[in-house]
Amino acid sequence: MELTCNILTICLFYAKIQDFHKRLIAHKIPQATLDIVDFELGRYEQWKMQIQKRKDATNNNMMSSNDVDKLTLKVEELSVTQTHLLKSINMICSLDDRS
Repeated sequence: MELTCNILTICLFYAKIQDFHKRLIAHKIPQATLDIVDFELGRYEQWKMQIQKRKDATNNNMMSSNDVDKLTLKVEELSVTQTHLLKSINMICSLDDRS
């Protein structure tokens, strides 16, 4: 996750400079960015399902609520990072190839 954030941040900085737009488009950076968004949304759904499964196991006394709390906290922390990542890609996806 951190590597993805760093790479997209670099692409974001390049996207702010209009001279790099053609190069970013030529290397299909906007499409790769959309693929990353799709992957991250899928991963978030997996996290939610995993939390739900653990909550169900806790309700059936198969798992302690402490484990669910730890997983929920971890997912919340990752979700914050993921949200920042998704917000920062807006400029990359809106590159103008007319430049």
